[in-house]
Amino acid sequence: MAQGAVTTITEPGEHSVSKKQYELDPVPSVSLRASLAWMMVNQTPAHAFWNCPRLNPEYVREEKRHFDFGTAAHEMLLGKGRGYKIIKAPDYKTKAAQMARRTVYATGLTPLLEHEEKDIQAMVRAIRRQLQDMVDAGTLDAMPFQKNETERCIVWREDNGVMCRSSLDGLDVAGEVLSEFKTEAESADPSQWQWKARKLGYPFKAAFYCRGLSKLGIAHSPTAQFIVAEKKPPYLVSLVRIDDELMMKEMHRVTEAIRLWGRCLASGRWPGYSITGYEMTLSERERQAIYASEGIGNNGHLSSDDIAASL
Repeated sequence: MAQGAVTTITEPGEHSVSKKQYELDPVPSVSLRASLAWMMVNQTPAHAFWNCPRLNPEYVREEKRHFDFGTAAHEMLLGKGRGYKIIKAPDYKTKAAQMARRTVYATGLTPLLEHEEKDIQAMVRAIRRQLQDMVDAGTLDAMPFQKNETERCIVWREDNGVMCRSSLDGLDVAGEVLSEFKTEAESADPSQWQWKARKLGYPFKAAFYCRGLSKLGIAHSPTAQFIVAEKKPPYLVSLVRIDDELMMKEMHRVTEAIRLWGRCLASGRWPGYSITGYEMTLSERERQAIYASEGIGNNGHLSSDDIAASL
């Protein structure tokens, strides 16, 4: 069952709350966070409703083994988090180890095997060395994720009354650079990783954070960047910035998500896919390929019979 919210934040602003309080939604009214906003526009309002503990009494937090490493790495690098507990076992093959992991999850902590803690500590050391190299090279103005810059919780009110909240991995004191830390099981190569980032909504979520910072007057156009670190040695790191055009596009989608969330909250209706059904059509690329094969220009027209025959 969903846990009740801890009501601690009643006014917009920057607040100091624990990771557990933040995740429970410490705002009297149901507040919108980036992951739910992403579901509103990339999936459906029904998906957002189902994944909101405050709205869905059947919500159960999903714990996945592959999340644990990244969650603990965040905590060790940023210096803040929900906490973790070491399980003295080489793996989770035994029933005793599996039971211990379930017990740790139940307490709200992150379970880690002994060797995983050592691996993450080595990873964090490697990340800091590479970030320092970027500072020395002038790529970064200063080291991100300083102690007073991490896990900053902001809450703001939109013009339609919707309350929003975000927990920022790192925002420099001057409010000029927003840094988000991501761990990567496969490759941190920006040419590959950017497509995964788009699929998972990372640029959208960064735009959501920037909107909150602007609403509160903390920062109006900070540089948004991702520090992406591979989970396996040599723990290589890449720095990926969001350019202005992509940020502007995502800002428009954030606006739409907030508008839609407000309408759904007011009506109590959280629609899924259209009940009228959908049609599967040719993509523009497929259509252009057919035009080219038939010697028809961009302004030409093919009947459905012609297209079918070409296929």
